Amino acid sequence: MKRILYIFILYTITSYFISFISLGILVFLFGPVIDFFMGSNISIPKYWNSVNESGVIKLLIILPIVGSVVATFFDSFE
Repeated sequence: MKRILYIFILYTITSYFISFISLGILVFLFGPVIDFFMGSNISIPKYWNSVNESGVIKLLIILPIVGSVVATFFDSFE
């Protein structure tokens, strides 16, 4: 039962992590494209910084990593 719970938590955290990475990649790739069509300069660093410097995004990227490390650590005891 414990193992199933750990696997479920790990699965949830991993899917959560992948969705936020893909969101970051979309912002990184399509931000400059949208910028270009809106008529302003292409600026990848601006979008990259907005993803990196936002505390919420940082937290949402760090939490799944910590969660998966903790889950792996507890799984090694069984």
